[in-house]
Amino acid sequence: FPSHDMVGDTGFTTGNKGNVMCSFDGKIEAWSILGDASGTLTVDVSKATYTNFPTFTASGGTSPSLSAQQKNYANVINWTGFTTVSANDIIRFAVSGTPATVTLATVALKVRSTT
Repeated sequence: FPSHDMVGDTGFTTGNKGNVMCSFDGKIEAWSILGDASGTLTVDVSKATYTNFPTFTASGGTSPSLSAQQKNYANVINWTGFTTVSANDIIRFAVSGTPATVTLATVALKVRSTT
């Protein structure tokens, strides 16, 4: 699944940082986040079907985040909103909380094809 780079000049502001359209059916197994510096950043992941766009469902559970660190990885076994995607679903990445220090980040979702 493609990663999504998020860029800020002097740090992130909160809010939507972009959308990615899924190209296949799959199960989200994990997420990773890499920052350009050690810091604090939380990225909320949500999903909309093509038909229901722009209405999104939050992933629930642990969002991709950095907490005084430069990289982080976790399985999504505790996500409560969704763990599957279908072709043409739209995934949204939005910064929340109080981001600090990080000015560039890459978020990736590990998705196993179910087709």
